[in-house]
Amino acid sequence: MGARLVAKAIAYAVDVPLKPNEFRLLVGMSLTALDQDSPPRYFDSREASSITLGRRVRDEVHPDDPEHAEIELERNAAFSAVKQAVSGLVKLQAIRRLRMGSRYAGRTEFALTLDVDQTRATDEFRKRNEASRGRKSLPLAGRESLPLEGRKSLLLGVGDPYPLGEGRNHKEQGAGEMGTNASTSLDPVDNFESVN
Repeated sequence: MGARLVAKAIAYAVDVPLKPNEFRLLVGMSLTALDQDSPPRYFDSREASSITLGRRVRDEVHPDDPEHAEIELERNAAFSAVKQAVSGLVKLQAIRRLRMGSRYAGRTEFALTLDVDQTRATDEFRKRNEASRGRKSLPLAGRESLPLEGRKSLLLGVGDPYPLGEGRNHKEQGAGEMGTNASTSLDPVDNFESVN
């Protein structure tokens, strides 16, 4: 299972504008898919998909349980996030439903297509691509953005090789010396005090 397919999913995400949950779910699907099949197939529970999105889902409880309402809200929110991520991936044709499952009759099965050219032909890709073209980054509140035009990169060996104002006379810390920040020392540290 997975390593090559995960690499392919990451490469796919470089060229396709995925939302964060879509990316997480696609990588999770790729990791556990049957990648020997052509196309690779994924099937797992909604709970497993929720965990991929970082949402741990508690087991269902009887309606008389005092925590029933809270657990039901958590489950619905997690499954809604999975449904939304799946919907986006299907619209982009990154995945294709092979079989529809239900709560009681099995799991939904997906084929992972991960074909960038096929995705670029979808309306969803064009819509996302158009939306991302109009976006501009905003400066952090209270800070000015520096224009990138006119800035030059320093060539190797040109400019100040000591970027933090240490200057050319900076003395390297020798082994066993205690500097101003001992936590960055490469010397071994004994975290236990001997009790005698």
